[in-house]
Amino acid sequence: MNSLMDAVKALGPARILATGVILATVVAFFIVLTTRLTSPNMALLYGELEQNDAGQITSKLESMGVPYELHGGGTVIHVPADQVLRLRMDMATHGLPTGGSVGYELFDRTDSLGTTSFVQNINHLRALEGELARTISTIDKISAARVHLVLPRRELFSRERRKASASIILKVRGNRTLDSGQVSAVQALVSAAVPGLKPEGVSLVDDRGNLLSRQNDPNDPSGAGTVGKLRVTYEARVKESLESMIERSVGIGSVRVEVSADLNFDRITTNSELYDPDGQVARSTQSVEQTEQSREAGGSNGTVSVSTNLPEGENEGGVGGGGGNANKSGRVEETVNYEISKTIKTQIHESGTVKKISVAVLIDGTYDTEGEGEEAKRIYKPRSAEELKQIEELVTSSIGFDETRGDTIKVINMRFARFDDDPDFVAEDGMAFTKDDIVRLAEVSSLAVVGILVIFLVLRPLISRVLTPGQQVAADGRPVELDEDGQPIVNDETKIANQLPVALTSQLSNPDVIKAVESGQLGDAEAQQLVQAAVARLQGGSATDQIDMAEIEGRVTDNSTRKLIEMVDNHPEEAVAIMRNWMYQEV
Repeated sequence: MNSLMDAVKALGPARILATGVILATVVAFFIVLTTRLTSPNMALLYGELEQNDAGQITSKLESMGVPYELHGGGTVIHVPADQVLRLRMDMATHGLPTGGSVGYELFDRTDSLGTTSFVQNINHLRALEGELARTISTIDKISAARVHLVLPRRELFSRERRKASASIILKVRGNRTLDSGQVSAVQALVSAAVPGLKPEGVSLVDDRGNLLSRQNDPNDPSGAGTVGKLRVTYEARVKESLESMIERSVGIGSVRVEVSADLNFDRITTNSELYDPDGQVARSTQSVEQTEQSREAGGSNGTVSVSTNLPEGENEGGVGGGGGNANKSGRVEETVNYEISKTIKTQIHESGTVKKISVAVLIDGTYDTEGEGEEAKRIYKPRSAEELKQIEELVTSSIGFDETRGDTIKVINMRFARFDDDPDFVAEDGMAFTKDDIVRLAEVSSLAVVGILVIFLVLRPLISRVLTPGQQVAADGRPVELDEDGQPIVNDETKIANQLPVALTSQLSNPDVIKAVESGQLGDAEAQQLVQAAVARLQGGSATDQIDMAEIEGRVTDNSTRKLIEMVDNHPEEAVAIMRNWMYQEV
């Protein structure tokens, strides 16, 4: 324990502080890494919540002790992925989320005995609106709905009753749009749930302010709302019908059909009267027959007698017949009324008739497999002209082809671009990993790599440098022994090496020696004598010993630098000690 305390004290305050900072950094890094690795994988529980629903759900999660995360301004809640299904069922048992509206559970929280009929009616209306909004929100593409119902009350002694109506605003998911079929479905759903409400009384508006439904116009029998929608609907119906029929012969996904139709939306009413002269019929016949007779009497002066008053037949051979003039006239009149046959024809040409239709059919060819095993390949073969002709005839009959309208049909065989040309091709599923799993794995791998690099490239050198005092090494590679204070141990050799530069300096400071060095007259013997004199001086010789220049003989041509190098060669141990001392001074 004492040795540990001594080692800590030997480090000094600066090294202790640096060591603490490094250790704290390492511990914090591993804490973050461990927390990240051990934290549960979060998944979406609910999204696009109302603030009221979000608050109730988070309170319920806190009471259950379930960790959660809030995103999207508090409207999106994430929980551990392995608890999503269970939590959704638990929330459903508590009626969450409500979607921002109340349903029939409203009556579970009210006291029916203390409420008036007016409040009961209002609560019933609110509950009905809330239930309809929840039901509409379950439709795909619709994330939320808000329903307003107007249910007029029939007043007493009133003969007229106002019609019920509904206004619905829909929030569509993303950039999707509702087609006419889905709009009609919502209208039918609401009208069936509200007594006295007809589908045309339901108005739908999306969250962008677009009107999705219009009241039915009796002058618009198409019922499509717009001309473009009716045309698109007709083209889609023909396309789906043709593709479904041809796929039964060429295979699923081997045919593509495009339909372009020109429709006539003019509504024409024609009234005509046709007469048939050859079709005479006696409607009525009237006959009149008239006969008139008159006689002028003859005889004695027109006297009146019995014979004159007798009928003509009786008087002709009568005794008393006398002469006279008889007049007789008759008239027959017949009137026949004939009626000529007439045909009154009223013809109405409804809108939406086909003026022209064009169909393009693209068909893939057939494929044969050549080879076996890994060498198997799919070989494309085009379809025969006879087969294409049969398909064209089939399309012609299906669409009601009329050449006089300018209808066109094109059937073309071309190879489809596919990803599964290789029979052994298997689509990669990412080892059953979801996108979130792959992102999390990449994040953890990145943190691990960064941590390893930080440990080996940064922390390890710093720790080694802080914890290990700078060890002094001699020029020959041997470590230098240090004392308890961290100072190098000085022996006799070291003392001599440390003091040798001073001794040599003292020897070289002699004017005669300086003159000899400058003139190049310092020979080997003289240089050796200088070193020996310095060493002898350090070992106990006189400090005033000087070189006797009278003993120097001969001349050399080498300069003083060469002589110093030779001195080092002749006395390697002393030179090493000197250089070691210089290194200590630098450190």
